[in-house]
Amino acid sequence: MERRGAKRLTASRIGERFAELRRDRGLTQDQLAERLQVERETVSRFERGVTDPSMTKVLEICEVLEVPVASLITRVSVNVSDYRVRIEAALQVCLPADRELLCETLERLAERLGKQADIDRDADSAGATANTTATTATKIPGPRRSDRVRMG
Repeated sequence: MERRGAKRLTASRIGERFAELRRDRGLTQDQLAERLQVERETVSRFERGVTDPSMTKVLEICEVLEVPVASLITRVSVNVSDYRVRIEAALQVCLPADRELLCETLERLAERLGKQADIDRDADSAGATANTTATTATKIPGPRRSDRVRMG
C-alpha cells in the first residue's frame, strides 16, 4: 500500500510540474488539450496526478511545451527562457534600487560560474586526453613469455 502512495506522490509532482510548464508558456488547459487532441479533463487529470499519461503522451506533451522530458521531473532546464518567468517574478517584489543590485549580482555570479564551467570543461578535457593516453599505453602488448630468450 505504501508503494502505491509513493507512485501517486510522484505522479502528483510530475503533474504539478506539467501544469507549471503549461502556465509558463501561457497556455490554458483547453489550449493544451486541443494541441494534444485530448479532452480538457484529461489534461486536468494529468496535472492533478489522477491519471498517468502514457510514455507516448509524455513525449507529445514535452514536444508541445518544447521542453526535454527531464524537465517534468526536475526544475532544471536547458532552455534559458524557462528561467525568465522566475527571474521576472523575483524582480517584481523588489524596489527599483534593489532590482539593479539583484541584476548586478546575478551578472557577476553568472560570469564567475561561467569561468568555473570553462575551468571544469578544460579539466575534463585534459582528463579525457590523459585517460586515452593511459588506455593506449596499457594496450601496447609487452613481450610474451614464449618470446623471452632463456639464458642458460
